[in-house]
Amino acid sequence: MGPSTKYARYNTSAQGPRFEDVTQQRINQFLGGYFAKLNLSSAIELARTDASEHIKVEYWNPNPEGGLRPGFGALWKEAKDAFDAGNGVPARKGDKFGPTWSNHWFKVDITVPEDVKRAEQVIFEWDSTGEALVYDAAGNGLQGLTGGTRKEDRRVEFILPPSWFQKGSVVLYIEASTNGMTGNNCGIDPPVDDLLYPVSLRVAHGSHTGVDVAKLVSHDLVVPNLPGRALYYDFEALTQLAAELPPHSPLANISRHVAADIASTFKPNDPASIAECRKLAQRVLGRSWENELEKARPNHKDVTGHLWALGHCHIDTAWLWPWEVTKRKVARSWSTQLDLIDRYPEYRFIATSAQQYAWLEYYYPDVFKRLQTKVKEGTFQVEGATWLEHDANMLSGESFCRQFLLGQNFFLSRFGKRCNTFVLPDTFGYSPSLPQIARLSGCTYFFTQKISWNKYSNKFPLTTFNWIGLDGTQILTHMTPTVNYNSSCEFSDIVKAHTVHHNLAQTPNALLLFGNGDGGGGPTPDHIAMAGEVLKDTDDGKTLPSWRGELYLEIHRGTYTSQARTKKGNRDGEIAVRNVEMLCTLASLDHGSDFVYPHEEIRLCWAALCLCHFHDTLPGSVIHRVADDLADKYAEFRQLASTVMNKAEGALLRNDEHGDLGVVINPTPFTERLEVVKVDRTSGVTAGQGRGDWQIGQNGQHQYALVHGKAGGTARFVAKHMEPVTVSRLANGAAMSNGTVSITIEDGRLTSLRDVKLDRELISGGRGAGFVLFQDCPLDWDAWDVDEYHLETPTHLAFSSVDVVEEGPLRAVLQCSLAFGSSKGTVFITLDACAASVDKDARSLLKFDTELDWRERHCFLKFELPTTVHALDATYDAAFGVLKRAVHRNTTFEQARFEVSAHKFADVSEYNYGVALINNCKYGYGIQGNILRFSLLRSPMRPDDTCDQGFQEFAFAILPHVGNFESSVVAEVAENFNVPLRVNSIGTKVKPSSLLFDFPFRLEGSRGVSVETIKRGEADIKGGTSVVLRTFEHFGGQANSVLSVVGLNVKKASVVNILEDVLEPLEIVDRRIKLRYKPFEIKTIMLVV
Repeated sequence: MGPSTKYARYNTSAQGPRFEDVTQQRINQFLGGYFAKLNLSSAIELARTDASEHIKVEYWNPNPEGGLRPGFGALWKEAKDAFDAGNGVPARKGDKFGPTWSNHWFKVDITVPEDVKRAEQVIFEWDSTGEALVYDAAGNGLQGLTGGTRKEDRRVEFILPPSWFQKGSVVLYIEASTNGMTGNNCGIDPPVDDLLYPVSLRVAHGSHTGVDVAKLVSHDLVVPNLPGRALYYDFEALTQLAAELPPHSPLANISRHVAADIASTFKPNDPASIAECRKLAQRVLGRSWENELEKARPNHKDVTGHLWALGHCHIDTAWLWPWEVTKRKVARSWSTQLDLIDRYPEYRFIATSAQQYAWLEYYYPDVFKRLQTKVKEGTFQVEGATWLEHDANMLSGESFCRQFLLGQNFFLSRFGKRCNTFVLPDTFGYSPSLPQIARLSGCTYFFTQKISWNKYSNKFPLTTFNWIGLDGTQILTHMTPTVNYNSSCEFSDIVKAHTVHHNLAQTPNALLLFGNGDGGGGPTPDHIAMAGEVLKDTDDGKTLPSWRGELYLEIHRGTYTSQARTKKGNRDGEIAVRNVEMLCTLASLDHGSDFVYPHEEIRLCWAALCLCHFHDTLPGSVIHRVADDLADKYAEFRQLASTVMNKAEGALLRNDEHGDLGVVINPTPFTERLEVVKVDRTSGVTAGQGRGDWQIGQNGQHQYALVHGKAGGTARFVAKHMEPVTVSRLANGAAMSNGTVSITIEDGRLTSLRDVKLDRELISGGRGAGFVLFQDCPLDWDAWDVDEYHLETPTHLAFSSVDVVEEGPLRAVLQCSLAFGSSKGTVFITLDACAASVDKDARSLLKFDTELDWRERHCFLKFELPTTVHALDATYDAAFGVLKRAVHRNTTFEQARFEVSAHKFADVSEYNYGVALINNCKYGYGIQGNILRFSLLRSPMRPDDTCDQGFQEFAFAILPHVGNFESSVVAEVAENFNVPLRVNSIGTKVKPSSLLFDFPFRLEGSRGVSVETIKRGEADIKGGTSVVLRTFEHFGGQANSVLSVVGLNVKKASVVNILEDVLEPLEIVDRRIKLRYKPFEIKTIMLVV
């Protein structure tokens, strides 16, 4: 090659390279700041006005009386009528309105200036500090707005259609709420309930001609000069490339220097310089890249790639704001997305949570109808499958099922289809039962993200994988590698999609979820396209790695305990609605009754419970207002459930002068029970009636009786010879004993728990068993977190007094006083004469009924039992099964599990003996070595500074047992402890229905098979009679069982899924149905009668 003829021989310049740090600082100065009138900020707006001759604003307060718990507020028709009646008052910028959480209305009359009518675009800007929804003059909700000072949240512009502003006048209505994007704009601190919010409003317009100077960064977002705004996005892309790529990489360097060239080329008030700057940006972004994008938009489905960017708007159903605010959030957020869908044909948006769709349909029917249209077009996409994005640790198995049943039924009824992607991006850990439940509810795919938040060194190692549940069921799972479900779609997120992807060897596909939200996100049916690519890449998932068992989150473990009343409401509610369904089913099948199964009332009961299952409400990470709302919802539920239960019992217990004054119903009819019950002496049921063994209570107001409930029948008062329970008063405590166990309390601690039959001590030496108080000061996330070091701060509490209040022979009770810090309470320790089960080797239950006035701050109350049982793992109750977890801390995974979730019990067992802790409303455990420990109360102060303060009531028990867990009666006793016998002392003689005396369904053959639910079929509301029994194998082994049906004519039997679609027929032989179970299998049986 010869010398270039263009290369000059002489050089008279003195030009050196740019100083990189100075270049970067100059780039940083090109937006806003001190030089805003000279940099790119000066090219954002063309004109702005808020003159009174062009904008007239009226204000109407639908709740002038105020108060700290304002309701939902007025809907548009009420507001319009109020303004038409002259009830509006003039409003100006700077006016304040409130209080927090209230809803207000504004009417805006806009007279468009003549020169603005010719503009290319006109935007109405509204900033009322909080959130708002814009309506047109016909009452259609059009778009949500968010004010305030957080740049990433602000959305204050509403684009006026040209036909509106060109005619010269516009009328808008604005529904404004006094809350921000994330509640009260105070982070996770407790909110202030009486804040007032100021108003800011403007009209601005943009076109390609004419210039006016304004700031980009201000208290009001501005309307862009369209070319200037396009240059802004070009410049942002360049600066992100320069910042996120390796600093010395070629692309990072050229991006940085092109951005500097733009800063040098730009001239204020010169539209031509904007065009020149955009040409410079093409050196990096590509020539005519916007034209190429426009060409691709009509064929967006054919575009190939590995990163699937999806719009979303997960909205926390309640968190730092109450339900009433969420109802408005949904309308604002989704109406905005409907507008974006109209403007960008390639855009796809998804939202989950059937409850939120139901609210939208009820409160904003016009928005819902527009949404239905977009769903049919495939642009607004419905996924998630459940009623809402629920907690995944504390729900019972049946609660999980009802989340899917309610959700899928709603989606099918409103949109003509079910969801096949299960979505829980923001939940604090995931039960190993979920893969099976989700697959039985029509879902093949699962999307999540939260496990990426693991706090310790155990970063979750997978991105796309097969999650395998307790029973071996798998579900194709994707966890976005962007480690974010609220992405702003910046270049840093795009980089993470590959650099943080753990399965690139199997499949490069990944999801990126972008869009403003208040925590969470979700995939779309376009995700199904991605899932299809994944399945293709991995031979239908065969080459994907797998994760077996629970997805444990190494953070937010305090949520197993925070807001104890909420957790008690959940457990009580789950038990109550199960009893309601069973008794209503029996009553509806009783030929001597005209009782009609209350489908709608039971659906409302479940809808109320499922609403309370949300992943911040049930865990207790909510503000005080939400905790109050939950208490009200549980009270509403109890009232409805009680009304339905009374009607069912009235149909099953008929007045009969030859009947009984007291009837005991066994709500666990598949389990034989022998228990001591407490009966009010004013009921007329007395010992003098010869109904069995009785013990008159020392206060004279109640009596104790022995009740025997056969499996498959009602319970009866009985007399049975057994060794009585006795009490001994000691100088420094007391002791109790019966034929199976004995206990000793000395110096305020439980120092001995002895198996009488085996002469075995169960408490190891030392301080004994009892209550322990820990300091609870987590590093972050007060209501959410508890850190391991709290275990280094124990204060072992002792009873200040121990008094004998019942002395047998059926029941002995010690009343123990407990006082510490600012708290005090009473613990009633009960030992009955009978064993906890009719099993011949069963031991008695030692029960602790606790009433406590809890007044501590940043303290954690637990109960611990140091035991002589030696075990390497513990067995924890879970939804539809049990979990084994190590009690040692050999690895970092085990060290991180210092606090875990469980339901009704946790058990440690060696080869031939074990001890279980059983509870009636708690979910946190921390078994370590030989110490059984479970969590009772916390006292965080953020976001609710009154969390759990005041009266608390709960019960727990210690159950020693012969054999290991699988051969013991722990699961059966824990169930009975949570589902007490129902003593109906109604003062009149009644005769129970034959269906109560002789229960029509009997399950025999395997101790490991349990019945969770008995209900009527969903389709029965339209006609027909069917009974659904949800059964499952509890212990983790194969099982054969036989379901017998007595007194009913069964026409057909089938195995159905959770949605009650038939999976396979079952053969009926002599009213008997043979059932075969895999380990931990859920099997739902439908009987047509």
